Amino acid sequence: MNSLLQQLYMNDMFNEGIMEAETSAQDNNLLYQLQVLFGALNEKSVGSLNAKGLCKCIKDFDGKCISIKEQRDVDEFFNLFLDRLEPYLVNTKGSDLIKRTFGGSFANEVICLECPHRSENVEAFLSLNLQISGKKSIKESLKAFVTEEYLMGQDLYYCERCDKKMKAKRRTTFKTLPNYFAIFLKRFYFQYTTG
Repeated sequence: MNSLLQQLYMNDMFNEGIMEAETSAQDNNLLYQLQVLFGALNEKSVGSLNAKGLCKCIKDFDGKCISIKEQRDVDEFFNLFLDRLEPYLVNTKGSDLIKRTFGGSFANEVICLECPHRSENVEAFLSLNLQISGKKSIKESLKAFVTEEYLMGQDLYYCERCDKKMKAKRRTTFKTLPNYFAIFLKRFYFQYTTG
């Protein structure tokens, strides 16, 4: 949580948007508590800060206060935090701040190899999870994310235009890029082994 809040604070676009948003000074107001934290960080003479007020405002998916003693995946916390913050930004100058800062979209495409039919499913994203196991760089991980694969044999694609299963290629393409890419690296993976 600490490192993510530092990254959000250091993002000028996000920081300025948070500080400019109008809100009420209430202890249970997540936007207000974030403004208090960012405001204190803006004071150069501050040594350490107590983020207890902010932590009390962040609720988990069950509506309970998050436990600062519990280890969380940073991507999960990033999405939870922005999801909880967004309602406080509605009807403010920063109503589109999250989308404007981190929002992008990609398309999952399937293209028939026998005719020009293309199926496309566009998805919005705020962050990307990149697999880095076996990869030498983020560039290589991004390349793997958009690498096309061919659907053949038992994995044939049902083409609506051809009205039968056909060979096809499946790929991911970026439609819109965010102003700031939030990229989370999947360093660990869990594999069950049966005995």
